[in-house]
Amino acid sequence: MKAVSFPLMSAGAALIGTGLLIHAGTLRAARGPLGPGRKYTTVERMQSGRLRAVHDDRTKIERTRHEVADKTGYTDYRAVMHVHASDSQHTGGTRAELLAAAHKARVDIVMLNDHIGGDRDFIADSWRGFREGILFIPGAESEGFLAYPSSSIKGRKWSSREEYIQIIKERGGNIFLSHVEEKLDWPVQGLDGIEIYNNHTDEG
Repeated sequence: MKAVSFPLMSAGAALIGTGLLIHAGTLRAARGPLGPGRKYTTVERMQSGRLRAVHDDRTKIERTRHEVADKTGYTDYRAVMHVHASDSQHTGGTRAELLAAAHKARVDIVMLNDHIGGDRDFIADSWRGFREGILFIPGAESEGFLAYPSSSIKGRKWSSREEYIQIIKERGGNIFLSHVEEKLDWPVQGLDGIEIYNNHTDEG
């Protein structure tokens, strides 16, 4: 197995160059009760100084990466999860744009997480399989999880967290806890993993 160094891109790198300015009064007005694990509002996190600090920290991590090899016989694939495209107004973007970005970032696997709403089926109406050599896996951000059932669950009902997990995992589906910065003491029994970082996570 190889761990190969790669360039890390951040929203900060893109936004710093745009000369993004937000008035201090706007920041104060945006201040309100913050959720668990939150130090800053969304507006405060978009300030150029904080975006630059995040970018610099990621660059430092990148410089510490180096190739390693062992004899497990496994192959490393670069994958991204908790990915939105065309599924809600606040996420924006299209799957075609996502595909182009995946090529640019040399991503092998994209695990989509649509917001559920309306009559749309987040499995049947999404991308599944290979597109230009990149594997797309359809899923949803729902009930506090990143869920990847093996087939459509549209029309299924559940009455508890445990029942939802069971439905997702039928026939080999996978489910992960999402937004752990907001869930400081959630049980993880029955889950396949947890999300450890997303763009809502505050940097120290």
